[in-house]
Amino acid sequence: MTGMRFTWPALIAAAFLLAHAGAAQAQIINPFGVNNGTALTAEDYKVARVAVGKLLDEPPAVGRYEDWSNPASGNKGKLTITDIFTRDSMPCRKVNSLIEYSKKGSAPVTLVLDTCKTSAGWKVVPND
Repeated sequence: MTGMRFTWPALIAAAFLLAHAGAAQAQIINPFGVNNGTALTAEDYKVARVAVGKLLDEPPAVGRYEDWSNPASGNKGKLTITDIFTRDSMPCRKVNSLIEYSKKGSAPVTLVLDTCKTSAGWKVVPND
């Protein structure tokens, strides 16, 4: 397979940074619309990474999910396997990531990511 591969933590951080860029930058690069002041904390990222790791390390099943929440921030999410497939002889999963913010009026954010298990671990790969 050609192209770039990203680790889950790096992609999650990049996706959230894009989703929560400053208002001026959000108009240019934010694929989720206008920034409304919502943000994930460092602890949110940590809790979400644990959930991703657990989900991918369990036996695969479409519909299997892991919830995460951070009582300190009130932010939470749900990661769900929506497809199981093979790409270039690697086991892969399509994962739907729903993020819900505690800030009143904040819209949930959904990311759909393909991830494959390489010799270096699970990596996010470009969607086909």
